[in-house]
Amino acid sequence: MSERGKTSFSEKKRPVLVWVICVFYTISIVSSISLLIFAYFGLFSVSNEQRIALVSLPPVEIAIGFVVMLLNAAGVVALINLNKWAFSFFVSALSLSAADIFLGIIGLKELNASLNFGFYFGKALSIAVCAYVYDIKTRGVLK
Repeated sequence: MSERGKTSFSEKKRPVLVWVICVFYTISIVSSISLLIFAYFGLFSVSNEQRIALVSLPPVEIAIGFVVMLLNAAGVVALINLNKWAFSFFVSALSLSAADIFLGIIGLKELNASLNFGFYFGKALSIAVCAYVYDIKTRGVLK
């Protein structure tokens, strides 16, 4: 403990899975943003169909994607600091993503026809992360 009775960043004991989640999300967020920017500005080679699809995305779709990434990034920061807000950030990101999909299902927006393995894996992983963060929150690991 430090002299003021507060624990410093290095003195807190973090479960290994917290580190794994934080590293995975950090790599995913940075690579996603980088690839989107590179593809959008033509610095990364993509097919004509993919480029047209990217350029023709409505601003709302782009905004939702970035908000989900920001919520996940906030969740990572909160999780690495063992803050109880991590759960709220991850659940908010998952809920916003689910609401976006639901709007496509009920027909209020165009649903992406290429819902593939990566899509389902990502949603399952997000649900598992939310469940794990809720578990460590209820066990008192997050303060």
